[in-house]
Amino acid sequence: MTNNLITVFTITYNCEQYVDRCYKSILNQTYQNWIWLIIDDGSNDSTEIFINKLNDTRIHYHKIEFNVGRGKARNYGLSKVQSDWLAILDMDDLMLSTRLEKFNYVINSGSKGLISSTLLVDKKLEIKGIRRGIYNSYFNLFTHATLCINTSILKSIGYSESRYAEDQRVIVLAPLYCKLENCEEPFYIYQEDASINIQGAYLSNLHAFFNLKSIQAFSKFSTFKISRIVYLYRFGIRAIFLFLLTKVPYGDIVYDLLIQKRTKDSYEDAAIRKELNLYE
Repeated sequence: MTNNLITVFTITYNCEQYVDRCYKSILNQTYQNWIWLIIDDGSNDSTEIFINKLNDTRIHYHKIEFNVGRGKARNYGLSKVQSDWLAILDMDDLMLSTRLEKFNYVINSGSKGLISSTLLVDKKLEIKGIRRGIYNSYFNLFTHATLCINTSILKSIGYSESRYAEDQRVIVLAPLYCKLENCEEPFYIYQEDASINIQGAYLSNLHAFFNLKSIQAFSKFSTFKISRIVYLYRFGIRAIFLFLLTKVPYGDIVYDLLIQKRTKDSYEDAAIRKELNLYE
């Protein structure tokens, strides 16, 4: 079996408090032929100091002078990837220890990409549930953060150059470029409450609507036009609803309650619980 070099691809902005934890998640991988490529999107905290303290030559750190938004930062980062394979990892999230090993196995099996279920945790790393890798079986859509893929394919697709929902382009188009192996086992750990923000949710849905509409990504699907329209315009409807919530008293509380009720399956695993204890 070939030990392929894998780039762990991280975009970060003002996440100094997560640097050590994220690094430990990579160090704990059972597969060690990796590079950690960090694109700092103009952070004004101490992210750079924390990264320099790690003193690891496998870390390739690039800082953009001014904050340009995730879309432009991701595309800039893709230009810096030198390996044939990459795995997405956001700075405030974690990987289970066998994720890169599983990806290398998938590569050697002839596949071009891997996605997986996502383990949802709170800020105390208590397990809140699991979200399956494919969240829309009709369009075969997946959770972007779980993506491990051939670099040239992701470069061919590229990200929408917006501050929000830049990943919708990849989510929609990646399954058309290659077959993604879908693993029901969770390899990615998402700290859900670190990203809960009603204003951010509003902007993400708004930008998702315009990003998908402008690139006309769904024109490549051999599905009924009405189905594509429904998927697209539900982002617009959500954006309107969330905008209204930002304007009413206690709208943020209502939003938090809706997030807590969002569809997810219960999940518990003693081995995973033990691994999470390493980061507490």
